[in-house]
Amino acid sequence: MYHKTILKNGLRVIVVPKKESFSVNLLVLVGVGSNSETKELNGISHFIEHMSFKGTKKRPKAMNFSSELDSLGAEYNAFTSREYTGYYVSCLLSKMDQALDILSDMYLNPVFDISEIEKEKGVIYEEINRSFDMPAHRVQDVFSELMYGDSAYGRSTLGTKNSLKKINRPDFLNYQKRFYHPSNTVVVVAGDVDKINVVKKVEEFFSLAVVGNVKVSSKLKEIQTSPKLHLEYRKGGQSNIVLGFRTFGSSHKDYYIAEVLARILGGTMSSRLFQKIREEMGAAYSIGAYQTSFANYGYLAIVGGVQNKKLKEVIKEILVEINILKTELVGEEELSRVKDSLIGSIYLNLETPSDLAGFYGGQEIMREDIISPEELGKKIREITAKDIRRLARKIFVAGKMNLAILGPYKNSQEFVDILTL
Repeated sequence: MYHKTILKNGLRVIVVPKKESFSVNLLVLVGVGSNSETKELNGISHFIEHMSFKGTKKRPKAMNFSSELDSLGAEYNAFTSREYTGYYVSCLLSKMDQALDILSDMYLNPVFDISEIEKEKGVIYEEINRSFDMPAHRVQDVFSELMYGDSAYGRSTLGTKNSLKKINRPDFLNYQKRFYHPSNTVVVVAGDVDKINVVKKVEEFFSLAVVGNVKVSSKLKEIQTSPKLHLEYRKGGQSNIVLGFRTFGSSHKDYYIAEVLARILGGTMSSRLFQKIREEMGAAYSIGAYQTSFANYGYLAIVGGVQNKKLKEVIKEILVEINILKTELVGEEELSRVKDSLIGSIYLNLETPSDLAGFYGGQEIMREDIISPEELGKKIREITAKDIRRLARKIFVAGKMNLAILGPYKNSQEFVDILTL
């Protein structure tokens, strides 16, 4: 059972006890990501994440952080998504105070040294190059651009070389001042810890956080009435695709039905698409489906790396399977297997303190409420075959369909003609 405390300055502290754990995970989540960026500042959320390791007043060099954390025997890193940025340290319980001191210092006191900013631009340029050179990653960016166009929702979290080139130190200072304050931050501590002691320690280390308010971003307006397609030409023997449908935000009542629906389609090796496209057709090594939801929007996507010569056949088969879900009820045995699989994966992904911190912290930053694993299992158990068919009919419509293809194709019409439901 987790414990949530809101400090006087607005900082949320979540403590997740895990008895007999040798390690503790400390996770700081800030409610800002690429969806909050202007076009001119595209990539700054991720850039700040990098720069937080590059020096503070107390630890002026990047080496100060890495050497101190390594001396704790810690695992540490950071990440940036579309709607939040996270910093974490996993270490022995006896090293918790030192780890909290380091994390709070990164959060409160980055210096944003000009020379380090310029050097780090080169590092992120290479990160962009790597992403572009990995087709399975690149096609996801193409899909986002197709779905959301030239908006924050459609741009890469990494930014572009052009946008990063223009970002300077005042931009960092202003952005941090706007978003990095207590009411927009969650600190999660998971391990064999005492709740009262943890809250006291977090309050001590984050006491100097400057109170502020974040202006809530406007809700995404999604207008689509017909299928959309984008081809990006790339030579090679394999095509990468994302075929996705607009859904809803993470607090929507049908969110977990969508999770089960995606798992029926392509969530496991026994799923319909895996069996049909890989096992029967031999057309792909990787094929799957997943549901992604943010605060107020989401999508259900089918992804795969497919033989060029079989691509159109594969797309047609995907649409056949989708139409079956719209017309036929899922069998009791299959639905039970899929629900067991999903519940099992949820629990298997809660084995470590870092897993627990991510589970509870992610919900706190993204949802209107936190659902425990037990409650989540109960919700999934209650899903019926009629729920699956109802949702399939609701979201699997031509006016919500988007297809991104990375492969050796230049004629889009041959694919437009088969995008029918």
